[in-house]
Amino acid sequence: HLIRSFSDDGNYAGHARTLLASRGLQVPDPVIRQLFRVDLEGDGVNEVLVVAEQISGSHFEPEVGDYSIAFLRKVVDGDVQTAILGESLITSDDQLMESYRIGGVGDLSGDGKMEIVVSGAYYEGAWVSIWEYVNDDLGPTLQLSLGCGA
Repeated sequence: HLIRSFSDDGNYAGHARTLLASRGLQVPDPVIRQLFRVDLEGDGVNEVLVVAEQISGSHFEPEVGDYSIAFLRKVVDGDVQTAILGESLITSDDQLMESYRIGGVGDLSGDGKMEIVVSGAYYEGAWVSIWEYVNDDLGPTLQLSLGCGA
C-alpha cells in the first residue's frame, strides 16, 4: 500500500484538461501539483490521485480561470473512472478560491481499507476530509470532514 509520487508525462494534464472542460473551464495546459500512485484495495492494481491547480490571483480575489481540483483515477472493469475529491473552479468574478491537496493515504480506521486524506484551504479557513474507497459501485465516499474558519 505504498503511495508513490511520480512525474506527469502529459497524460494526467490531459485528463485534467478534459475534466476541467467538462465543468465549463477551458484550460489549455493544466498545472499538475500532486500526482501519486497507490493501491487502495490491496489488489495489486494502482489507482492514481491527482491535484491540478493554478491560482493566478489570491484565495480572496481569484481570477476567472483559476482552479484547484483533486481527483482519483481508477480502472473498473477495463474502463477508467474518475472521482472528484474536491474542486474549486473560478468561472465568474464573484467567487472565492479554495485549494486542495492530497495529505496522505493509509488505513486510518484499522478496518483494512485505505483512506485518502484531502486537505483544503480558503482565505480564512482550512479543513481535512477523509475519503474511503468502498467498492467499484460506490467509489470513494466521504467518511469525515473537519475544519475551521469564517
